[in-house]
Amino acid sequence: MLQKQKEKVIKWGRELRAKRAACHERNWKNTYRPVYLTAVFLFAFLSGIGGAQFFRQKILAFLLGAFIGFFIASLVLKTLSVLVSACLKSGVKNFVCCAFILSLTVVLCAVGTPGGSGVWSVASGVIFGSLFIIFGKSLWAFFHNRVHTGVVAFSAILSGIPLLLAGLLFCGVGFKDESALNCLSLERTGRQPVEGFEAELKNGRYTALCLEYGPSEAYDLKSKTVDLSYAVSNAGGIEGVWRGLVSDYDVSEAAVAGKVWYPKESADCPVLFLVHGNHSILTDSYLGYDYLGEYLASHGYVFVSIDENVLNGLSGENDARAILLLENIKQALAYSGENGGPLSGKIDERRIAIAGHSRGGEAAATAFLFNGYSRYPENGRYRFDYHFPIRSVIAIAPTVDQYMPADHQVELCDVNYLLLHGANDQDVNTFMGNVQYENIEFKEKEKYIKTSLYISDANHGQFNTLWGEYDLPSPLAWFLNTENFISMEEQQTILKVFAKVFLDKTLKGIEKYETLLTDCGRYGEYLPDTVYIQQYEKSGTHMLCNYEEDSDLLTGTDPNVRLQARNMYLWTEEMLRFSGESGDKKNNYALRLIWSGTKEASYSVTFQEPAMIKNGRIAFDICDMDIEAAKEGAGEKLEPELRIRDTDGNEANLSVSDYAAIYPPLPVKLGKIQCLTGQSEYKRQHQTVSIPADLFISSDKEVDLEHISKIEILFPNNSSGNVSVDNVCIQRDEQ
Repeated sequence: MLQKQKEKVIKWGRELRAKRAACHERNWKNTYRPVYLTAVFLFAFLSGIGGAQFFRQKILAFLLGAFIGFFIASLVLKTLSVLVSACLKSGVKNFVCCAFILSLTVVLCAVGTPGGSGVWSVASGVIFGSLFIIFGKSLWAFFHNRVHTGVVAFSAILSGIPLLLAGLLFCGVGFKDESALNCLSLERTGRQPVEGFEAELKNGRYTALCLEYGPSEAYDLKSKTVDLSYAVSNAGGIEGVWRGLVSDYDVSEAAVAGKVWYPKESADCPVLFLVHGNHSILTDSYLGYDYLGEYLASHGYVFVSIDENVLNGLSGENDARAILLLENIKQALAYSGENGGPLSGKIDERRIAIAGHSRGGEAAATAFLFNGYSRYPENGRYRFDYHFPIRSVIAIAPTVDQYMPADHQVELCDVNYLLLHGANDQDVNTFMGNVQYENIEFKEKEKYIKTSLYISDANHGQFNTLWGEYDLPSPLAWFLNTENFISMEEQQTILKVFAKVFLDKTLKGIEKYETLLTDCGRYGEYLPDTVYIQQYEKSGTHMLCNYEEDSDLLTGTDPNVRLQARNMYLWTEEMLRFSGESGDKKNNYALRLIWSGTKEASYSVTFQEPAMIKNGRIAFDICDMDIEAAKEGAGEKLEPELRIRDTDGNEANLSVSDYAAIYPPLPVKLGKIQCLTGQSEYKRQHQTVSIPADLFISSDKEVDLEHISKIEILFPNNSSGNVSVDNVCIQRDEQ
């Protein structure tokens, strides 16, 4: 009986294969040619699009790129056909061309969807590639072979319509997704707007003038060139030949050049030097910050945007970017020290800040490090002699650890640091700058602050007017979803006002609006409508536990404290990761707490000797880590409470939600494929909570703030949760 069923199945399989072969013979016989042409022309078209970005004559570059791509694709396909034919004998050419098309579309979908699911990207690539193949074969059969069957016509329509819709999709800006904006409902309400802040959004009272400097007579001011070849690892080869065709200088003769904005009516001004990041060498990226230069100059600052295009298109060059930044500081101070020049006396060399965007953000931190060195760490034969009084660093969507001095991370001490990054950054799509933020410490008694701002719906390129809304080059840019972005003007407004308030505080000592750097929710009426997550720390902070010292769950950074968790499913100290549970490590440890089925979960810091918190603030960083709850939309609003107890047993509680909004993981869709498939990447970032100790004192509960025995974080309003806590500390208000 079983043998008969088996024979029946085998017979049915043979008949099915025979029918399929007959159908293919009747409808798509001799249709290898369109598959071959589709493969070749698709690769040629993409090569042309890519090649057009490397030369100024776009049409000629496109044609040249397409011609080279056509030649390469033809050569590759014919070579592969010969090699594979030795194994497969039949259908080789068709197989090779189909595999080539599928590989091409899979790579495009995967690379063009930063942060997306690899499975969905590959599946999308296979689908698009298959549609190309079916559509090409069907059209060829219908028009060239004159096979006018219903199967061919139906196949052409069934594959052509999705391809047309895909073309319209990839030519557009994508889809609107307000998932992250829905989190704004968690923001505290009823707070009075900060009086007078509206004026900060506008240009100031000074007339902003500008000029450019460089090593040729074409510039307003003459400068020099410097040899950076010792700090660049890959300046030669084919890339070096190409760079020689499109650039006037190379790394052995790098121009000290840039654009200066300054106030006409003012002298002895604080100064900000800014370095752009890696972009096309054909774009004068340093000109993309004119909006910031004009704004700061009108408020009494000198702003220098440095041209480092000579280093664009390279890798292993971030140390050179830092050195070139320091050389430009030296040149600008020389202009200010000259008598009779347009910049004479304009710069106060005691008040210097540096900034950078993307790789430039990393270079700015490296420049501060090099500024204190006397020798180049990779080779001591090269001397440094800078030692400028740099007070502050601003990092805009920076990279981190692309350059590690002598294989060490860049660790900074006693410098003010402002970090800004967009959650929708499609280039640096993880909050890499947070690593540098954690690698800054304060030792001196002077006032310092480090503060970070994570901005939902902000991307990488819109901080620069010449980079725009697409963070990847074409054709990869077609896959990016940009519909969800805040506008370029809004994104640049955020940078302008945060940079000015930061510089006012750290260079001018003006603290009128310094709370913008620690509690920007108070300024919500004036800022673009999006989610902001802030983290900060000030000098003079007494750190209780930052979880970096060891793996003992009961001990903290301060040897006077003992730690304890209650009613937790999981209590551990772990290395943080950028994204998900398996992303790249941040090189920063924090506490992880998970509980379920109880409203009595808590975490406490007990002092062996009483602590004094009067005239201070209790602060900690907290992050909702529950991605699964965020996906289901069923997660509870995280509403912890903070309790303190004195040595007499008196207690007082305050709700954390009254002092900071704790957002769930932010769902972000960077690519159009993610929008089509409903797949989000969930961004998680710590938010600093800081509560004045004096607020714990009420008429009915007298707590002795000079003799505190315990600080406790409780979760009485959440029956389950998954949180990360870091940097539990006591901040001193006088700092």
